[in-house]
Parts: sequence; C-alpha cells; structure tokens
Amino acid sequence: MGGPEIKIGVLTSSRADFGIYTPLLDRLCRQKSWRLEIIAFGTHLSSRHGRTISEIVAEGYTVSHRIVTAPITDSVADIATSTALTVERFAGFWSRHHFDLVFALGDRTEMLAAVLPGFIRRQRFAHISAGETTRGAIDEAFRHSISLMSVMLFVSAEQYKIRAQGVVGTNASIYNVGALNYDAIRKIDFPSAKSLCQSIGLASNRPFALVTLHPETNSGNGDCADVLELSKALGSLEDFSLLITMPNADAGAHAIRGQWQTFSRGKADVICVESLGLRKYLACVRYCAFMIGNSSSGFVEASYFGIPVVNIGARQAGRIRTSNIIDCGPSRRQIASAIALAVKIKRSPSDTRIYGDGRAAFKILRLTKNALRRWKRLQNE
Repeated sequence: MGGPEIKIGVLTSSRADFGIYTPLLDRLCRQKSWRLEIIAFGTHLSSRHGRTISEIVAEGYTVSHRIVTAPITDSVADIATSTALTVERFAGFWSRHHFDLVFALGDRTEMLAAVLPGFIRRQRFAHISAGETTRGAIDEAFRHSISLMSVMLFVSAEQYKIRAQGVVGTNASIYNVGALNYDAIRKIDFPSAKSLCQSIGLASNRPFALVTLHPETNSGNGDCADVLELSKALGSLEDFSLLITMPNADAGAHAIRGQWQTFSRGKADVICVESLGLRKYLACVRYCAFMIGNSSSGFVEASYFGIPVVNIGARQAGRIRTSNIIDCGPSRRQIASAIALAVKIKRSPSDTRIYGDGRAAFKILRLTKNALRRWKRLQNE
C-alpha cells in the first residue's frame, strides 16, 4: 500500500507560535489521508526558556522532528550565530524531507532562518499572521521576508491583507481568515479565577496585572532603562498582584530578565514565570485586571475579552489599535498615568469583528485543500 496522499509540516519555534497554532493542529490531525509532522526548534528545546516542547507533548501532539538551534544567550552575537546555525541545520533538514506544504507563523528571526533554505530548495510554505507590523522590532523585516517566500498568505484582518498585498505585489493567494488566537480562546474550558490563581501562586482575593515586556530590537537602546522605569511604576501598585511573563529570546532580553528577577525577589505578590502554557496564559488574560508591557497578545487576545492594555513604547507600532489599547511612553510618569487610566476602564469586548469569527482554522484548512488540489491538477497536466 502507498503512503499518505498529503504530507504537511508545521514549523514551531517558541511558546508564542505554538499557542496560536493549536486550533489548526487539531484540524490537521483529523485529516485521515494526511500525515502531519510537527517540526520543533528554537527555544522549545531550551531549558533556559522553559523547554516548552514539553507543552506540545502535554497537549497530546507528536513532535516528529526536534532541531536544536536556540542561542546560548540573548546577546546580539549569539542570536546572530544561532540564526546562522538554524539556516545550516535546516539546509540539511530540507535536503532529507519534503512536504506538500509547510506552515510557518509570525516573524521570529529563527522562523525566517528555517524557511530560507527550504525556499531555495523549492519547498512550499504557507505564512500565517502575514501583513502585520511591529515597527519597534527587527522582526518586521523577517515577517515580510517569510511572506515573499510563501505560496499562501493567511492574515487576521482586512487591514493586514492590504499590507500583505503591498509586500508581495499581488492580490493572489492572500486570504483574510481572521485570528487563529480567537479559535484557541473559543475552544478552551477555562478554570475559575480562584483555581487559576491558586495554581500559579497568586492571592485569589487580590486583582492582578499581567506583565510582559520584550526588547525594542529596532531602537538599539533603552531595554534596561525601560524595564527599570516600568518596575518603578509597578512598585507603587499597592492594590494589585503582578504576574510577570519573561521575554522572548531577543537581543536585550537578558537585561529585562535580570531586572525582573531582582524586582520580584522577596515579594510574595510578584510572580515571574517562563511559560504558563496555552490554557493558563489565556485564562490569565481573561481574568487579569489589565495587561501592561508590549506583547502582541495585548492586541489580539486582550481585545477578545475587552481587557485594558497599557502598551509601552514603539515595539508594536503599526498594529491595529482597538479601543482597549492605551499607548504610552517608557517613562515612569507616563506608565503610571496610563495605569491610572486602565484601572478605571470598564472592560468590554472591543472591536472584535476586526479579527474574524473564531473560525480561522476551518478556513485555512478549506483553502489549503483547494490549493493542494489545484497544484496536483497542474502537476498532472
């Protein structure tokens, strides 16, 4: 008997993209004539970043390929070296493996490094979360480069579709399917706020703020100063506990990580975590009093729940602003003023129709099936 008709690959390099992928992975797993192979690399295999490959396995997925590429530290030199290593290792990987289609998500340095040698070997890629913008991070260039190397682009909003068309220079094969993040939220059976807080170590009788600060990798400065200013502003929040998620493996993240470790020392109402896992993280977004930092989840997941978000600095410049976003500069005074406004805002779902109806995975699968049939027909002509 022959093998499966269709072989699909999914590239995942970190906790961030895996959480978004899960609704699509669930549908791909149910395709009887397809073989799904998850390709895990980057910080998934790094103990320093929580070895989040264990979260993929805990969710019941099989990891077909594990490729060690994570940087030794978060310095610019080590990230550049890791990027080169990722290109080299994936050059070998794509020489041994070929897929009918491979999904790549987002804008990470390592994602581009994985895609590049595959593109040279004529591997087909589909890019999820195309067309978005983060002008305060060098990832902006990586995202658009991945789009240019992909045969299908899936975007989460009409504004991003227009931008993706400008990037690739064509209207063909660009699809507004909405945000996969919404699919993930809709399928979760959330724990109670009390049980969530108990599992994390937060006091269940106090509101908490969810804090995530990543480096502004385009600025060339300010990462240490920004986290110092933020920690000073947070230090005066007497009525809130703080749940701090550590930054991604970007250049400058070590300064932020070190400051949070110092800031949280000896404080029972400040919890620092490397990774919460998908369900706990989304539950934290749902139950927090407000979010603060510069995470992209403040722009999509938070809008679903109408959570007030204090967005600091320019990292997320260019993203769609929904009514729950409060932009501010990185000084203690500006952050404190924005927090004061956030705690007064009544939460309500904010402009959620921008990001679709929570059926992105269904739409991606349908469009992918159509494309695969079309490519097969063209191949046989």
